This record gives sequence, structure tokens and C-alpha cells, in this order.
Amino acid sequence: MPDPLAGFPPRYLRTPEAARFLGLSPRTLEKHRTYGTGPTYRKIGGRVVYALEELQTWVARGSKTSTSDPGVGTVLPAKRPLGGPRSRVPRTAAEAHPTMNTDVELLWLEGRIERWIRFGQSVGERIIDRRRRVVSFAPGAVFALVRWRSNDFGTVESRIDILRAPCPGEAFATVPYVAPGGERLLHIGGWPKVQQVLEAIDAVERLGVDPIAAAPDHWRHVHNRIVVGEAPRHYTRERHQAWVRRRRIAP
Repeated sequence: MPDPLAGFPPRYLRTPEAARFLGLSPRTLEKHRTYGTGPTYRKIGGRVVYALEELQTWVARGSKTSTSDPGVGTVLPAKRPLGGPRSRVPRTAAEAHPTMNTDVELLWLEGRIERWIRFGQSVGERIIDRRRRVVSFAPGAVFALVRWRSNDFGTVESRIDILRAPCPGEAFATVPYVAPGGERLLHIGGWPKVQQVLEAIDAVERLGVDPIAAAPDHWRHVHNRIVVGEAPRHYTRERHQAWVRRRRIAP
């Protein structure tokens, strides 16, 4: 019998390779990642990878000897936690946020309007139509929302916000297309300055640090420096390690 691992890298697989190893389509594996029903994965910079042993552990959850055997667990389908792909958009804050998740409405009209997430780990997604979708972030999650809009004469809006999703009972700012809102770590307008922020995000990723895990004070620093026309200082591994240690002491 041929070795099923033949031809694979020794330990970590990208999404297409991991999907082939599991006998799934890459799209199905992406859905598992979105809904939190799939195997554990890692992010290296902007890349998603899976460890072979964790893929095998996930599959082993569904091991059974008969139809009546409860087994050790269940491998859940890649399914939306609430409703189907055309689930109705909530109309009230209480209805939209039963667990205080933060919803962000994204839109893509080619050459006209773009609202997209530069970084952030969502916990859910609702498809409204082929151009619009709503992604949800858990309390405390950090994410970056980019907004761009143009008319026949050129760009009329270019903005990036780095936000922290509020926890129940916390104060928050109102932000367009974000419900109920968020704690603003950074809010910058104007394409040249937005580019500076995107470069700062790229610099964090080049360190091998996911921007969602970077110290929030770094994004506040980037905001303050760019607003006054100064270049922000680079995020360093030493600063990140200090932030990680601080969180361990006082989460």
C-alpha cells in the first residue's frame, strides 16, 4: 500500500496540501477554519499552515467501530453556526449581538467601493449577496478595516481603522459599518497615510508576528506618529516578547 504522506513536506502543509491529505476540497477546509469546526492551524506571517499530527488528531476524533459507538468525539461538518448562507440580516443590536460579537459589513463594488479586512480572526460570516457579507469578531478581538470609495473624478475616501471588539459592559466608539462599534486603536484617513499604516502592518508580519497579537499600544503609537507627520518606530521582537510576558502576568 503506498504511503499516503509520500510527496508531502515533512511537517507543515498549506491549505491545498492539507485538504488533499484529508480528502477534502480547499474551499471546505477554509469553511472549517471560518466556522471553527476544523483542525488546529497556525499562521506564519500571512500564511496558514497545518501540522500533520494535528490533521491526524482531528480525523481521529471521528473514529468509531459501529453506528452505535459514541466514539471519543465527533468531526463536525463545515457549517454555519447560525442559519444558512442566506440567513436574514439582524435588525436590532440585541438581535445582532446575542453574545456581544462585533459585526462588520464588507462590500466590494469593483472600482467604486471597497470595504475589506486587512487582518483579524473572524468567528463567523453571513453572506448577504454576491457583493456583500458580514463577518463577526469575538469580544476582545483586534482587526483592521480598510475603506475605499471613488466617483467619476477619483478617490473620495480612503481610510483604515484598527479596532478592538468590545466586551460586554465596555465603552466603545461608533464606527461606520461596524456594529455595535469598537475601541479605536488607530484611525487614519488619506491614501498616503493609509499606505504608511499598511506598511507598518507588513513590518509586523515580517517579524513572524500576527498583527492581531501585537501590543495594542503599538497601533496607538503608529496612529499618533502618522497623524503628526512623523514615521512610526518599528515594532521589535523584544517589544513583542515584553507584551506577551505582561499579558501572562496581568491578562
